[in-house]
Amino acid sequence: MEEYASMEEERFRELIRLRTMRSKVLTAADEAELLNDAVRRLGVPLNRARSIMLAEADTKSIELESDLGDTAVAMMKSMASPKGKLSRTNFELIVQFYKSRMRGTDEQAKTRIKQLMLENAIEPKPNGLLRSLRWYRNIK
Repeated sequence: MEEYASMEEERFRELIRLRTMRSKVLTAADEAELLNDAVRRLGVPLNRARSIMLAEADTKSIELESDLGDTAVAMMKSMASPKGKLSRTNFELIVQFYKSRMRGTDEQAKTRIKQLMLENAIEPKPNGLLRSLRWYRNIK
């Protein structure tokens, strides 16, 4: 039985490698699909599948979107004012970090960071001479 489990785990590792051949980034949807396949088709327990995925990500320098999201939220919370407002400058720093790790476009990164701000009740800080939030509202 032990050999069977290790054979299934190796098949799961191969699935991860296949998914990340072109891009060294696993989106949240890809993560969920791979974990679902591991549990349903291969019979690997969820905790074991997650640990295999993390180990593969670490050894193959693969970025996990869910981990990047957690890091971005931690950055937002640490850079936000005591009232929970994030300045445009700090927003742009987080966007650049996220963009470089996800190897995406500026617009994709800004949209994702804005979504994370909304999910975590972090508000934008007004910017400019007229103290406007236009910079934030213009993000799709």
